[in-house]
This record gives sequence, structure tokens and C-alpha cells, in this order.
Amino acid sequence: REGKRMHRFRESLRQTKGSDRNMSIRRVTTLFTVTVALIAVVIGGLAYGMKLVLDDFAAAVQQKETAGALAREMRQSSDDLTKYARLYAQTKSARFKDIYNAIVDIRAGKIDRPQDYSATYWAKPPQDVKAALAKTGQKIALIELMKQNGFTDRELNLLAEANKKSNVLAERETIAFAALEGKGASASLPMQPGETPEAYANRILS
Repeated sequence: REGKRMHRFRESLRQTKGSDRNMSIRRVTTLFTVTVALIAVVIGGLAYGMKLVLDDFAAAVQQKETAGALAREMRQSSDDLTKYARLYAQTKSARFKDIYNAIVDIRAGKIDRPQDYSATYWAKPPQDVKAALAKTGQKIALIELMKQNGFTDRELNLLAEANKKSNVLAERETIAFAALEGKGASASLPMQPGETPEAYANRILS
């Protein structure tokens, strides 16, 4: 009888140890699973945060590149206006006047910007100006685009000052065009004695 009780005690002890061992294994497994899940959450959070930073960086680089392209466009458009005004004065070709007017109107946001418009768009004068303006995009003034792409107030003020000077030059170009079209000279810029409209236009544009 004493032997049976001892046997049952040993069996109970063995079962208890087995149960404790199983519980320990389950605790370790649960702890491991929770730890892995937490690590995954942390890594996911870090990856998302890194993505946001990289997206911001890419946007900043893109904005900087866009701002640079717009600045080049402003500078080149002024040169192109002078170029095509002089070409019109020298040749009286309506094509050059059409290009001139297109540059003015695109820059002012009066007509749509052609697709893929850039500083080099008018580097080579197209034979068909209407076709060059056919693939249209956004109708927006160049200055407004600059405001949208991170130009500072100081930079915009400098551009406004440059634009004023460009407008003064545009007035002279308009006077030259009028003379070439037989509308006479301006009272503020009179013709010299014996001067032809062509010579007059070239003189005030030089």
C-alpha cells in the first residue's frame, strides 16, 4: 500500500513537472512571438518614416530643379523677345512677330503654355507657329509658377524689377512694329530726317 502511494506521488510529480515545462515553453513561444511582432512594428514605422523623408527630399530636389528651369525660362524669354523683335524688324516676316507675341502671351499667362515648354522652346524658330502652340497645357503666368515653386519674396521682387525693365523694352519693340506696319513713329521716339521705317525700327531696337 505504501508503495502504491509513493508511485502515485511520483507520477503526480512527473505530470506537474511536465505541465510546468509545457507552460514554460508556451510562455517563451508567446514572448518570442510578441517580441517579433514588436520588432516588425518598429521596423515598419522606421521604414515608413524613412519613406516620408525620402519623399520630402525628392520633392525638394524636384522643386529646386523646377525653380531653376523657370529662372532660365524667364532669362531666355527676354533674350528671345529681343531676338525675334529684331528678326521681324529686319525681315518683316509675320512668323517672327507671331513668335514674339506667343512668348509675351505665354509668359503673361494669356494663352496656354505648350506641353514640354522650356527655355529652349524657341531656340529654333518653327515654320508653323500655330502648330508649335497646338499641344497646349496650363494657362498660367510665369511669375505665378515661380510663386508656386518656392521662390522667396526677395527673389520675386528682383524678378518684378527685371520684368519692369523688360516691359520698357517691349514698349520700344511695339513702337518698332507699328512703324514697320506703316503706323508711324512714336512721339517719344521720333524718326530722324530721311529715316525709313526699317532703319527706324532697327535703330530703336539696337
